[in-house]
Amino acid sequence: PKAAIEVASELAITYLSKLHEAADDLQVEVAKARVALRETNPDMSITEVKMRVDATDMNREYLRAKHKVERCEEIIRLAKHHARIASGF
Repeated sequence: PKAAIEVASELAITYLSKLHEAADDLQVEVAKARVALRETNPDMSITEVKMRVDATDMNREYLRAKHKVERCEEIIRLAKHHARIASGF
């Protein structure tokens, strides 16, 4: 259980914050791309703008970063759960 908690702590403290930061930065870039596309094409519907930006490599990178955060959070949850089970609680 101690090793599982150490892994969870290390992930949470050092790695997770960096992943969140990277995902947040990419989310802002995707939002800026949507705004820019809408401003240059005012007749384009919001749905079309979203679809076009969603089809970009930038959005793919954002989704990858977001999924890394989710996987890291799940590893932390599993490590905590494993530690609880191993300690008898």
